[in-house]
Amino acid sequence: MTQKPSTSNVLNMDKLRTPDERFHGLADWPFEPRYVNLDGDLRVHYIDEGTGPTVLLLHGEPTWGYLYRKMIPALVDSGCRVVVPDLVGFGRSDKPLMRDDYTYGRHLRWLTQTINQVDATSPLDSITLFCQDWGGLLGLCHVAQHPEKYRGVVASNTGVPLGRDIGMTDQDPFAVWRRFSQEINPFSASECVGGSTSPLPSTANFQLTDEEKRAYDAPFIDDTYAAGARQFPVLVPTSGVHPSAHLCREIWTLLAECHVPLTTAFGDNDPVTGPLQGLLSSSVPGAADQPHIIIEEALDALDENALKAKLPLNGCGAVVSFLGITRGMEGDAEVLRLEFDAWQEQLSSVLHDLAEQAIEVHKVRCVAMAHRVGSVGPEEPIVAIHVGSPHRKEAFRACEWLIDELKKQAPLWKKEVTSD
Repeated sequence: MTQKPSTSNVLNMDKLRTPDERFHGLADWPFEPRYVNLDGDLRVHYIDEGTGPTVLLLHGEPTWGYLYRKMIPALVDSGCRVVVPDLVGFGRSDKPLMRDDYTYGRHLRWLTQTINQVDATSPLDSITLFCQDWGGLLGLCHVAQHPEKYRGVVASNTGVPLGRDIGMTDQDPFAVWRRFSQEINPFSASECVGGSTSPLPSTANFQLTDEEKRAYDAPFIDDTYAAGARQFPVLVPTSGVHPSAHLCREIWTLLAECHVPLTTAFGDNDPVTGPLQGLLSSSVPGAADQPHIIIEEALDALDENALKAKLPLNGCGAVVSFLGITRGMEGDAEVLRLEFDAWQEQLSSVLHDLAEQAIEVHKVRCVAMAHRVGSVGPEEPIVAIHVGSPHRKEAFRACEWLIDELKKQAPLWKKEVTSD
């Protein structure tokens, strides 16, 4: 028998509950659902897998815990306990009907209550947080307010807004995304995540499978279930008078004194959250002694100075850079261009692994890398590597090691086109 969606009233708040069968048989999602109840009757879903040190994974907009379907088994296999809640309005958690029911402060309170209740059921002990998108807008707030609960944070393409006027225009990337999120009809989470019309950045040739689309769309039967997903972009304060601005300013006062170890893991090609990497790395004391890696795709052009400017240099006394360019001559022949083909899905991963190894082996603080793909003309940049370190010797060694290993390991194929 098909379960009918339920509605009820929690503190004068009407809500919907997505039927369970919408989540049956989802690809790569074998996890047992668990629930806590907030404010008496607001049900929040989470999964709790494995044993060991606790890793808390917080999703963003408009996804749910399914976002972490590939990370969960890997973390469990490595000996971690993995807790993944669905934010209110998303996934299998209840969905208040009215958009005004969703506020930044209320979401933070709901998250705090969720963590407290999961902890009461089975103590979380010291938490390592991985947060993405709105998972960071909320999770970093919780870290700032409750630093004693955390052993470390990995912030991925996320941050806390400053709560002041950012001078945003209608053509700024976030303004374009916010407008899209309000106008898409009907609402489709899969289209937002990986659709051809979505303005959200994604890696080259990224596509969701039909099964993944079904999973991302499972929580939202129709638009009445999507009030939270519609409202989230509107809750981001882009001016000092926004209703959420005061909370964000209070949080930044706390983050400026927060010594919980924090590192960043930002994907490239994200004009919306990209600037927050440098802000977190340079403004949160807990980030000062942590490694930071920046890997950028360079499909059409490579701006080595813009890449260098993203390095968080707290604690660094040296920056060593390498820039490889296309030579204009090869013997007596004029070089017209170099053509680089790449296994695009693996290139960023290989570069990131090399950067991690350089940081660990050579004891440097931060690495930024980018490599062109496609056609590169004479004297145009091919590859840029920047290494920040407390001392120059380690930075020189790491930079030399990185370019040598990149040439050996990166899935790149080069063809030289000359005048001959």
